[in-house]
Amino acid sequence: MGAVARQGEEVTDDELNIDDEMRALIGKVVSRLIKPDAALEVHEIINALHHLRVRSPDHQIRLTCQKAMRLLARKLH
Repeated sequence: MGAVARQGEEVTDDELNIDDEMRALIGKVVSRLIKPDAALEVHEIINALHHLRVRSPDHQIRLTCQKAMRLLARKLH
């Protein structure tokens, strides 16, 4: 498996792939944040994913949140 070095941190190829589970999780978070006539910024989605990761007792959800946060953070840079 290849990796991309980023500011002293390795990001694996697997973390760059968006699977159905990640799409569903991001969709759920975005649907909760979206408001009529209000812009939604990527950092708000990342923040919501972070809060979900911290609160969730489900290990797989925590991992998926972490992957989604890394992917979205890369989109910001």
